[in-house]
Amino acid sequence: MTDVKSTPWEISRFSQCDDVSESIFCIGNGKVGVRGYSLQEEKKEPQAHSIFRAGLFEYIKPGITDMVQLPDALCLLVAGEQPQAIAQRLNMRNGVLTHQWEGTRVSCTTKRMVSMADQQLICISLELTAKEAGTYAVISVVDGHVRNLPVHDDQMVRATETLQLLAPDALTEHSLHMHTVPSGHALQMEWALTADRACERTSEITGGKAKTCLSIALKQGETLCVQKQVRILVKGEPSTAQPADPWQSNEDAWAALWRDCDIQIDADEGIQGALRYTVFQM
Repeated sequence: MTDVKSTPWEISRFSQCDDVSESIFCIGNGKVGVRGYSLQEEKKEPQAHSIFRAGLFEYIKPGITDMVQLPDALCLLVAGEQPQAIAQRLNMRNGVLTHQWEGTRVSCTTKRMVSMADQQLICISLELTAKEAGTYAVISVVDGHVRNLPVHDDQMVRATETLQLLAPDALTEHSLHMHTVPSGHALQMEWALTADRACERTSEITGGKAKTCLSIALKQGETLCVQKQVRILVKGEPSTAQPADPWQSNEDAWAALWRDCDIQIDADEGIQGALRYTVFQM
């Protein structure tokens, strides 16, 4: 892949968020894994925008299980904008995936991390800079429609048949409750949405989706920063204590891991980056 760049601590690519990007920029913490999809678009298929939780399996046929794909609770998009290409950068020091893109009316940077300090927690930040004066809206979407796409029995055949492994129980402005089918294991997702400026806030729950819109008038050059935190709980487990600064706690946890696990070699910086990427994914 000639458009994937590797430096000692960073993997990057400037492209659309296709299947290749989703795989390369997958991040996780050993409990939760998230593919590197764009937060700027709602999923078009129920098996898209994959999020998984270790240990949560369900039967797809007698004697065969599959890891249950979770609903997409991460979507955080700027209304009316659709980037053609995104600068994607994975910082392996701290596990933070950054997307930067230019829209018609905005410059936008999103960051996401799956906390290595709090293994139930996913954090997202979005910074929007207005290119012109006007009203802007940031929309948080939690999509409860989700289906698995199990690997075909003949792995030379492309899988097309999806399977429902999660059924809904309750959806509110701040939480989603589901259970696995057929075993009935509980899944709970909770989220909080905050902004650094006073915004008009509206919410709606319809068609299995929970949407919250933050709208604000900005002058040219002004910025809006929105934070979203998502907590994933399975099988009735309690919430862990929320860190005072989740981003710093995650960075500290990664620093401790790298002190134990880093391997430095006398080689081209791309090779050094590729080696660290292998360690990072392990």
